[in-house]
Amino acid sequence: MTGHRPNWYFLATWVFVSPAVCLGIFLFSVMSLVYAEPNVYPWWGELLGFHGVDSVLCCLFHASHTRFSEGHE
Repeated sequence: MTGHRPNWYFLATWVFVSPAVCLGIFLFSVMSLVYAEPNVYPWWGELLGFHGVDSVLCCLFHASHTRFSEGHE
C-alpha cells in the first residue's frame, strides 16, 4: 500500500503471533462453554440477545442480496 515491503517484525506478528492468539482465545472460550454450568437468563436478556442476532442477520442478508442481485458487477 505504501510501496515498501513490511519489515520482519510485522510479518512475524501477522503470520504467527496473531493467529496463535486468536486460536488460543477461541479454544479457551470453547472450553469455558463446555465445562461451565448452564446459565438461565431472564426473558428480557434473551430478547436482547435475539435482537442482536437479528440485526447481524439483516446486515448479512442485505450484503448478500446486494452482491448477488442481477445487474451488479
